[in-house]
Amino acid sequence: NLNTGSEMAILDRLGTSTIMFELNNTGNSNQTFLLNLQNTDTNYVQISFNEDDTIIDLTKTIIVAPGATSIIRVYAKASNDARADQSTTFDLELINNNSLLDTVTMLVTVNPDHALNLQGSTSYFVQPGKTINADFNLINLGNLLEKNVSFTPLLPSDPSSGVWTYEGDENISIEPGNDNSIPVQLNFTAPQLGPDVMLEAGTIINIPVQIFSYDFTELNGDYMLLGIANLAITIEPYFELIIDSSSDYMNMVPGQTRIFDYTIKNAGNAPARISMSSQLSVTEESRWQVSYPNLPSTQFI
Repeated sequence: NLNTGSEMAILDRLGTSTIMFELNNTGNSNQTFLLNLQNTDTNYVQISFNEDDTIIDLTKTIIVAPGATSIIRVYAKASNDARADQSTTFDLELINNNSLLDTVTMLVTVNPDHALNLQGSTSYFVQPGKTINADFNLINLGNLLEKNVSFTPLLPSDPSSGVWTYEGDENISIEPGNDNSIPVQLNFTAPQLGPDVMLEAGTIINIPVQIFSYDFTELNGDYMLLGIANLAITIEPYFELIIDSSSDYMNMVPGQTRIFDYTIKNAGNAPARISMSSQLSVTEESRWQVSYPNLPSTQFI
């Protein structure tokens, strides 16, 4: 008779797996047995008695001594299209003197391969306070249906980078294969500039986006990482000049020059070279002259 330690075999995704059976001769004489493999789905798995996966041997003859046990090895190789959420079977038949003595049905599946990828641009540009709408195609490069797929971006934690916010698609189901890609959108909002937030122009913010499913967890309870995309966001220049202090009223004496001071603050995130102009709200502009003798020619940060 035939014995096996399990009625189910989980195959490696790459290479050949070995499935072992025991053949027991419970009689009192040498017996010649014919072993026959019946594969129900050759598109899912290739099986053979030969370790060389280029040779398909579906029959084998073996002589077993009385009371002895012989180990039977079946070599199985999953196809590239074999899915971990599906399975197939094959039969191992034991024949002696043209009589079928025993049949073992083995359930076969393949190890899961979780591999999700975001296809699209990974470089973006944003001004402080603005939002990036990042569009991607989510592709399942693995071998099973993934459900409840969501995204967790690792946003900047440095206080000087401010508080970034994120919104995006979640709880997605996606079949394996390039033809089953799904469009997704991930939205990132950069913080406004503030006393403690200086997103200097040209700074690159790196944001890894983790892809996970609520259906799979690691041994420690964390959600299993199914993929990752690394985004690089470059901070664009934002220009804003503020007059911090000025004179609202100017007392003038005819024929004399008066000086009035202004304090100008650069509230942006990039160096700015300033220039000024004036407009007189009088009818005889020829009687007035405005100049800026101390206008800085250097850059301000």
